[in-house]
Amino acid sequence: ARMAKIAQAFTLIALIISAILALILALVFVDAIRNKLLFIAGMTVIRMALVFLGLIVVISLVTAFLGLLGINDAFSDDIPSCQMGYCRRFRDTVDDDLGVQTFTDQTGTSVTRFVTRSVSWGPDAGWYIVLACIPLAVFLALLLIVNKFPIPVDSVGTGEAL
Repeated sequence: ARMAKIAQAFTLIALIISAILALILALVFVDAIRNKLLFIAGMTVIRMALVFLGLIVVISLVTAFLGLLGINDAFSDDIPSCQMGYCRRFRDTVDDDLGVQTFTDQTGTSVTRFVTRSVSWGPDAGWYIVLACIPLAVFLALLLIVNKFPIPVDSVGTGEAL
C-alpha cells in the first residue's frame, strides 16, 4: 500500500506542476504579463524556474512509474501470508468460484446455478498513462532547456526570436 501511495503522490505532483507550467507558458504569450514578469524577476530567473519545473515533472513521472513497478514487492512485504492475487502479479483477473447457489424466481421456481465472480486488479490505464507521459515530459524539458524562452521584450517587434 505504501508504494501505491508513493506512485499516487508523485503522479499528482507531476500533474499539478504541469498545470502550473502550462499556465505560466500561456500567460507569457500576453505581452503585458510577459513584460511585467521580465521586469520583476528577470529573464534568467524565469528561464531557470521553467527548466526547474520541467525537470521536476520528469523526475516525478519517473518516480511514479518506478513506484508502480514496485507495488508487487511492497504487497508481498506487507502481507507475508498472501500467496495469490495482487501480492504476486502486477495486473491480472481471477475467477473465484462461489459454489452452487439456489435462486427462487418470482413464480416460485427454484433454479440452481454454479456462481463465479471475476476479480480484477492492477493500474490498468494509470500505468500506461504515466509511462506515456514520461517521453512527453522529457520533450517538454528539452524544449525549455534549448529554447530561449520567454522572448525578450526588445525582440518581439523585430522577429529576432522567431
